[in-house]
Amino acid sequence: MAKKPKKEVEQEVEEPSEKQEVALFSEEDLENSGLRELVDKGKEQGFLT
Repeated sequence: MAKKPKKEVEQEVEEPSEKQEVALFSEEDLENSGLRELVDKGKEQGFLT
């Protein structure tokens, strides 16, 4: 049986992933917006690093 040539697949990333979005916030923005507590809870539960 002949092997089929692999198709090249290009994935375009239009939106940053959730981790990248969190990284875009500065520490000051997190404190001011009240997201600090949510980020800390996410880290405690293992969802964020």
